[in-house]
Amino acid sequence: MIAMHRKQCILLVEDEQDTMQTMLNSLLTKRHDQYEPLVAIDGYEALDFLFNKQIDLVVLDLNMSNLNGIEVCQHKFNDKDLRHIPVIISSAFLDPSMEVQLRSLGIQHFLKKPYKMEVLLAKIDELMGCPA
Repeated sequence: MIAMHRKQCILLVEDEQDTMQTMLNSLLTKRHDQYEPLVAIDGYEALDFLFNKQIDLVVLDLNMSNLNGIEVCQHKFNDKDLRHIPVIISSAFLDPSMEVQLRSLGIQHFLKKPYKMEVLLAKIDELMGCPA
């Protein structure tokens, strides 16, 4: 009998629909056998998934309505059960003070928009320990 392995769950948090669609399409077409993507369009939705699903990695936009990416990272950092989950910050607007603040919350991975989807997939693969 072949054991089924659980796909790693990637939470995509992005309020810009075109960007979200591109990320989702890349994961679904190029890594469908490895990852299960979940989609959140704001920080509140992201936290709901983090607290209620088994999330393995988050790709997080910073500038969103309601609850922004830094606030999501603060909530995640303050919860011992969520602190270990890796986050890739995906943003066009990242000033040095924001990066310092995010690094203090355990965030180490940053992608400046625009970037090629292959770059994002490679970073996800690297953090998830999956061969491309």
